[in-house]
Amino acid sequence: LLDGPYKDRDAQNATILLKALQKTILFEKEMMVRLDRNYGTKFIDPSATGSTSQQKQLLGEDGEVLEFDESGQAVEGSSAQGIRIKYERLKKEEAKAATSLSQLTEEKTREVPAVRPLVGVASTSFDKYMAPYIALEEQSMNEHLVESASSNEIDTRGEKPLLTSSTALFVYIKGSITRCTVLTKGSPFFYLCQSFKDTLRKYATVLSGKLPSPTSGTTVVGGITISASVGGLVASGGNKEVSSTSTYKIAPGGEENVCHVIATCEYCADTVEALEDLIKETIEDSYKVKVDMSGEQEAFHDVMARGIKVLVSGLENRAEPAFRTMTSTNWATFNEVGEE
Repeated sequence: LLDGPYKDRDAQNATILLKALQKTILFEKEMMVRLDRNYGTKFIDPSATGSTSQQKQLLGEDGEVLEFDESGQAVEGSSAQGIRIKYERLKKEEAKAATSLSQLTEEKTREVPAVRPLVGVASTSFDKYMAPYIALEEQSMNEHLVESASSNEIDTRGEKPLLTSSTALFVYIKGSITRCTVLTKGSPFFYLCQSFKDTLRKYATVLSGKLPSPTSGTTVVGGITISASVGGLVASGGNKEVSSTSTYKIAPGGEENVCHVIATCEYCADTVEALEDLIKETIEDSYKVKVDMSGEQEAFHDVMARGIKVLVSGLENRAEPAFRTMTSTNWATFNEVGEE
């Protein structure tokens, strides 16, 4: 139904695809509960670390903890029926824990070895067809980038004022991770992480675009600043003491915007590192070594360095008239020089 000559025409519809996947995962969970209750089948808990309990919280489509009634039907854990089922289940577990040692020993001799969980047996077949879902997430992130380019709204709730678009982007990415990992932690999640990397690089470009453009190029020869055109001629002469740079002008009050960009880049670089750690903790083991966001972190560092350069150059240019006045003043005519 997802591929081949009998491919369903709705296979590229992300909404329908996700609903089918969610129903499949819910079916797998319900089967595990029924096998456990009706036949005593025990399943290996890959997340267990030394615990002897076989019970594992199962989540529904929206991340809600599920309970299961006697027939194996899923019920929301926060509902009245779910709370009653949980209370009855805990009472049964307490009664079972109070069983005598001899009875436990006898049960262990008859116990069937735990088997692999059913979750993923059928649902992993969706993995290579999740491109529409990833495209949908990419579309949402691209829309966020478009809004970010035209928005200069500042979030002042933290230690440093930041562009609100940065915190909103990482909140969306975290939500996207939650939505995806409820369904799969395999190849679709890895490809979604690649989309995160692409979006973060684009956002670094958006931040760079908020900085002023260079007004002109200058060339420094032996400590003397000359125009760009003459500098090009001198540079072609092979003088090793020649260096080129760009100058920037910042409008009154514009230095605050530059500082916001610098602080936002610093925040993004730090958050990207934490994001990489989160992804590595969540994704399947086979993909952990492939997760690397150092390039994206470096992109924000580059914009931050450029922002600092713009700020210094802009403030130097703003102070230039005062410096020119100071150097052209005949200080020998002054009897006294004060602070004002």
